[in-house]
Amino acid sequence: MKYFLSLLIILITFSVTSSYAGSPDELIDLLSNIHSMQAHFVQTNKDTRGHVIRRSTGIMMLQRPGKFRWDVKQPQPEQIIADGKQLWVYDPSLAQVTRHPLGKAEVATSPAALLSDSLDQLAKHYEISQTTERNLAHSSSFKLVPKGHSSMLHWVALHFTNGQLTSMRIMDNLDQLSDFSFQQIIINPDLNPALFHFSVPSGVEVVNA
Repeated sequence: MKYFLSLLIILITFSVTSSYAGSPDELIDLLSNIHSMQAHFVQTNKDTRGHVIRRSTGIMMLQRPGKFRWDVKQPQPEQIIADGKQLWVYDPSLAQVTRHPLGKAEVATSPAALLSDSLDQLAKHYEISQTTERNLAHSSSFKLVPKGHSSMLHWVALHFTNGQLTSMRIMDNLDQLSDFSFQQIIINPDLNPALFHFSVPSGVEVVNA
């Protein structure tokens, strides 16, 4: 659970032919079209030798500003919900939920916050470069490197196809790689606000991070 949490809090395979550091305008344009999002995901975690150490599947939802929900279905249920003020991490197998303040720096610079938070924070928290891919039409990829030395990640990459976010790749500060692939994507669905509210189940211990 701790490893999964670190990947999400810190939350594309592409063949680069050239890259350039530049303005985040195109990325902001793409993300500005995403006010809310729902998708099924497949997450694959690899160690420093490239060996798969975990594969999980589930459903994610996000809504700007600052709200997202990550429901892991397999291999075991886990739930992460950000309500705009707090981040709740629920592990049913431990009957425990950990509460994190969303104002913490490591959360503010996380990929999940990047997708759900205000776009004016992009240039503030990340150095952004755009990549050009070979033989892939209607595709755009971006690499984001945190400016802060205290970040729990080395970089995060986002890949868009036909204007939709279809995959994400994360390299954390332990040189472990995580790939996220999104399917059954729905852009700007009308999501029930209750989806981003966590109610502590009876008998579950609350731990303040």
